[in-house]
Amino acid sequence: MFSKKPRGCRLLLGSLVALMAAFPFLEDVTRPLFLILPLAGVFVAGVVAVQSGRAHVHRALILAAAQCVLTIASVLLRDVSD
Repeated sequence: MFSKKPRGCRLLLGSLVALMAAFPFLEDVTRPLFLILPLAGVFVAGVVAVQSGRAHVHRALILAAAQCVLTIASVLLRDVSD
């Protein structure tokens, strides 16, 4: 029923713990883009842990890249309007 993927699960757990530990410090120091990059990494790590097929990881990377591009566009539009 459940396939065991200990390496992927450890990667996901480690990235979630690192994100939870670093996020409060990064929130006050960095720009939104640097906050989105770790979130995108955790998203991709989650996909790798659940579905490690090449096509699934490829789609996850495309979605993570789209998330980063939209965040950049949001930051640039906000800077232009201010």
